[in-house]
Amino acid sequence: PLQVSHAFHSPLMAPMLAEFERAAAQVSYHKPHMPIISNVTGERAGEEMADAAYWVEHVLAPVRFANGMEALSQEEVTAFVEVGPQPVLLGMGRQCLPEHEGLWLPSLRRGQDDWQQILQTLGQLYVQGADVDWAGFERNYNRRKVVLPTYPFERQRYWVDVGQNGSALTETGQKSTTVVELLNKGEVEQLAQEIQQADAFSEDEAQVLQMMVRKMVHRHHTQFVGDQIQKWFYGLEWRTLPEHIQEADSIEPKQPGHWLILADSSGTGDALATALQARGHTCSLARIGDIYDKHDDDYSINPSEREHFVRLSEDVLSSV
Repeated sequence: PLQVSHAFHSPLMAPMLAEFERAAAQVSYHKPHMPIISNVTGERAGEEMADAAYWVEHVLAPVRFANGMEALSQEEVTAFVEVGPQPVLLGMGRQCLPEHEGLWLPSLRRGQDDWQQILQTLGQLYVQGADVDWAGFERNYNRRKVVLPTYPFERQRYWVDVGQNGSALTETGQKSTTVVELLNKGEVEQLAQEIQQADAFSEDEAQVLQMMVRKMVHRHHTQFVGDQIQKWFYGLEWRTLPEHIQEADSIEPKQPGHWLILADSSGTGDALATALQARGHTCSLARIGDIYDKHDDDYSINPSEREHFVRLSEDVLSSV
């Protein structure tokens, strides 16, 4: 049953049906361009949706929600996105299908920033292999691209350990509970419903519980994300050199040599070359470019082309 505030999709709508039919007849309809499951029949819809009579029946007929979910499952749909301001049907959808089947994602969520929720759902769809039109996604917005940080994943495992029944294991090896999973996912409504199953709550107590669960989820995500991010990055630690090697003349080569400097656009490489040349050294500078090019001791290389580094090393060695 649907928890609603007033009647709809039932014979109780009959008093407004004639006026609704007149309004519906003024709308231009078209056959769906993508597969769609009808709530009237619980099966895939076709040309009948391009007729006002279908929508009149839609007002009176019961919602075949469970049949529609079963039809989607039979068509091997594995990702379910609820389009709306609040995820009220995701929990019902889960109850219609076998446990642990499908990916359930909201488009918006009360108390969550719209863009944050939309992007989070889009990211999860992309990770699952959904084909995202990134050009269309960026078309109407000016964005600033940034370089992703380097994560310390080398020689470390980051796979999620899964128990025999498919439940995730925590870092301590203990199985995660439904409450913990809902807490991690930020499912406020479902988490509140899960807690209410343990005891009877009055209407006032349920409202207080909803507020407390929302605050608990927010606090949990703030602490959890902060702790996780700290584990992702390399840390910089500056150490003071021993006194006996702090003098510049003790670390500078005694004999002049040839230095290869990979220079960026900040001018640091040029300044380093000038300082070395003042001490009698010679230098070759390599800068970022689209093609491999050489002009005296200045080189242009494309860092994504391995062959450019091979040619660079050969040319520099032959010129020394």
